[in-house]
Amino acid sequence: MSSALHVWTIYFDPRDFPGLYVARRFTISPDAPEPVPDAAPWSVATSLEAARVRLPTGLVRIERSLEDEPHIVECWV
Repeated sequence: MSSALHVWTIYFDPRDFPGLYVARRFTISPDAPEPVPDAAPWSVATSLEAARVRLPTGLVRIERSLEDEPHIVECWV
């Protein structure tokens, strides 16, 4: 039995939604070599706060890393 971990990444100003905050869910699974994104964005919002409140409750925020692409604001697990 394999278990998966979901990670929600919030982006600001991505190419497909300029000037907006976009939350995308990724699935990390032992069966896949890399995280797999959902087909569509989890949510699109005009502010960071609005993007955050649309995430599932009970998540923990992870600060962005210097190695992250510039559009990544933060991740939640």
